[in-house]
Amino acid sequence: MTSMSHRRAFLLVGLLLLNSLALVVTAQGASGRGGSKDDFLVNSITIGNLSSPADSWIQPDGAVMPYVFMDETIEITVEVRRLGNAQLGKAAPVTLSVVHPIGYVMQTWSWNTSELLGSIGSDTSSVSWTPDVAHSILNTSTNELHGGLIVRASVDYPQDDRNENDVKEQAVPVAIQSDAMDGIAGTSLGFIPG
Repeated sequence: MTSMSHRRAFLLVGLLLLNSLALVVTAQGASGRGGSKDDFLVNSITIGNLSSPADSWIQPDGAVMPYVFMDETIEITVEVRRLGNAQLGKAAPVTLSVVHPIGYVMQTWSWNTSELLGSIGSDTSSVSWTPDVAHSILNTSTNELHGGLIVRASVDYPQDDRNENDVKEQAVPVAIQSDAMDGIAGTSLGFIPG
């Protein structure tokens, strides 16, 4: 009789263990790890803000190119979104770098987003940047401004398997200085080239 009760006890314990293992697999499946449920993306990079906007250069085709001045502080805002239909909030690490066109990383900031649900919200963070070098190219024959330092934002969530939208970069021309003599006073030029 005792061997029969031992068998029942082992059978009962074995069934309970198998049942608990089945629940663990279900819990992992319900957590929404990986794939399209965890697609974090850098949605936008904004140079300047309403109270202190970046200066604007009008390109020959009418497009507006923001540019900044060396040794003047400007705000950079990065917006990160999470796509998918995940029901659990997750945070992701974000890195913002200022990179010289030859590839040298000049300055870096890092932070974590808030807990984002799939397709519902976004996380916006801002940093203050004071460029200490100038870099831009003005084509004087076409009046086109290009070049500049590269502002690169990236989000690096380990389970995100869609990497084509994890990095966004924008070239920001940096002028040497802003001088009142370069402006227009009234209807005449403040500086007349000779």
